[in-house]
Amino acid sequence: MFTEYSPFWLIPIVVFAAGIAFWGYFVGGRGLFSARQRNLLAALRFLSLLLVLFLLLSPVVRFTSHQTEKPLIVVAQDVSSSIVSTKDSTYYKTDYQNKIRNFIDQASEDYDVKVLTFSSETAERNLQNKNENFTFSGTQTDMAECLQYVNDEYSEQNLCAVVLAGDGIANKGGNPLTLAQDATYPIYTIAMGDTTRRKDLSISNVRCNDLVYADDVFPIEITMKADKAAGERSVVRVFQDGKKIFEQQTTITSERFSVTLPLTSSCSQPGVHRFRAEVVPIEDETNTLNNSRDFFVRITDTRQNILLLSAAPHPDISAIKQSIQANKNYKVESCLFGEQNKLKTEQTDLLIAHQLPYDKASFDFINTLTEKGVPVLYILGSKTDYALFNRLDAGVKVQLLGRGSPLSAQAVYNPLFALFSLSEEASQMMRDFPPLNVPLARFTLSQEASVLAYQYIGGTKSEYPLLCFCNGTEKKSGVICGENIWKWRLHNYLLNQNNKEANEIVEKAVRYLVAAKENNAFRVKHDNVFGKGEQMVFDAELYNRSYELTNTPEARLVIRSQQGKEFAYTFSKRNNAYTLSIPALEEGEYTYTAHTTLAGTDYKATGTFVISDEHLETIELVANHSLLATMSKMSGGEMFPCDNFDSLLAKMKQNDYIKPVIHSLTTNKRMSESPWYWALIVLVMAGEWFLRKYWGRI
Repeated sequence: MFTEYSPFWLIPIVVFAAGIAFWGYFVGGRGLFSARQRNLLAALRFLSLLLVLFLLLSPVVRFTSHQTEKPLIVVAQDVSSSIVSTKDSTYYKTDYQNKIRNFIDQASEDYDVKVLTFSSETAERNLQNKNENFTFSGTQTDMAECLQYVNDEYSEQNLCAVVLAGDGIANKGGNPLTLAQDATYPIYTIAMGDTTRRKDLSISNVRCNDLVYADDVFPIEITMKADKAAGERSVVRVFQDGKKIFEQQTTITSERFSVTLPLTSSCSQPGVHRFRAEVVPIEDETNTLNNSRDFFVRITDTRQNILLLSAAPHPDISAIKQSIQANKNYKVESCLFGEQNKLKTEQTDLLIAHQLPYDKASFDFINTLTEKGVPVLYILGSKTDYALFNRLDAGVKVQLLGRGSPLSAQAVYNPLFALFSLSEEASQMMRDFPPLNVPLARFTLSQEASVLAYQYIGGTKSEYPLLCFCNGTEKKSGVICGENIWKWRLHNYLLNQNNKEANEIVEKAVRYLVAAKENNAFRVKHDNVFGKGEQMVFDAELYNRSYELTNTPEARLVIRSQQGKEFAYTFSKRNNAYTLSIPALEEGEYTYTAHTTLAGTDYKATGTFVISDEHLETIELVANHSLLATMSKMSGGEMFPCDNFDSLLAKMKQNDYIKPVIHSLTTNKRMSESPWYWALIVLVMAGEWFLRKYWGRI
């Protein structure tokens, strides 16, 4: 016990309490009680005053309690299907179940035991039901995720060891050795599965981009592996949507053989496309489930469509088109004005108007697009009708000063330009580019206009723009105030043998304008392919007019199968976004529509995904016990065969690291908060009152 104030204050408290008691019974009440009665009553008065006044020192009592925490042992059981895909499957379904349950029961006498199962996901199991066994049906094995789960869930407890039982085949997630190396606890492994190699051909790996643009040629790499099949021949085939696109005969030259076969493909139809790689089985091959493998590629046609219209043929058209097409995200089509109806483009994301408008028809066409929110990049020239151009509110107005010849104006980069950035090389080279032909005119900028480069004429920098952009609220535009920009690409190549800087200026101008056209205020994110039985997660984001995340309105998702069956769900709200987690459906291809309404505006997002019944567990059935042994060695554990749990339990009991932890908990409590202390005060005062009453002096 201690006090917040100096204990020396206890001396005046004792003197004061004794003085009051002495005065009350030996001075003022001397003739009322006998000597014996006075002594007893004075003692009670002194004690009650002392107890009350002692509280002025804020006395605190310190309590210390001890709690013993048993060692925590985590038993993680691999429940993937590869465990029972070998000759010992009967043992793992019967005798093994009893052995591991007995081990858990015996370990529970001395340790706190948690049981986990892992395959594609990790979950905690409760084995209270004696009839409940491990079911080996997982389609993937993620050992790294299992160890990470242990770290996340039990690191703050007295975690002393992990017992991991499995065949060492990891076909999903990260490298478990990385986590084993950093483990602060020993990992004891139970070696399951069959290490015998048999005659087998398999498609062991497929490398391909998950997302490809329509009509692009994309590479595919197929890896075929063979065991115990030297001298055999087989054929590898690849199918795209059921149609064969590749076939090659392969001769197996060694007992452990592997070959990677490259090929290319393309597709013009947007959506998720199924590919299948297969190797023809050979004689006496026991496992043919791994002879084929499905993979999926999403073909997207979300490249922005850029329409390049011109008043007349001009070398600028080809130069600009080449600069833009260097970026695969853009699809460029060009033609003379009046011929655009012959194009197949359904939507225009950016219009580049070269020397337009030049008449009423071209003005009406451009004005219609700008009213729809389509950004426009204007390139002024000799055929431009400036009276019509000024009516388009492009951010700059041009007032011609007579009909004189055009001026030659070089570009001077404006370092204060902030709408987008150029590399130092591009901004410096701009000054060296050949001049553009600009009209002899007065240029007036709007308040929303920002100048990327000023005109440099006759050795003098003017305040007139050469390249500028208008960042308006309703529409955005850019203006190149002169023609012959093709000379920039040519000069760039003469200096550096490439068009890098000239392309950068055009591409970044296009990127800025196209970004302004994007309409993706409601977005849904998900995997293209889900495994059969795997939990499907969809995340969604909704942006308001200020481009801020919000999840105020409800958002719904409707999934449709190829057979027309619909499944309706409602997103859950999390932070400022949405999330939805649902059990996987049957194998097949699905489309979905997500819908929400914000401030009276409807937002919709659509997409496709595939549920595949691909079993990675069938690709490799040879147990990898060396991986298990390495994990144990790295962490200070040991590997044991799957029928020797007694040795494992004995080894754990010999490990000095696996021991209980005693936690000491010290708490401080003010004496004034103790009801027993107040009860004592009341008891003493009540005793004094009762005796005075009993002796007839009250």
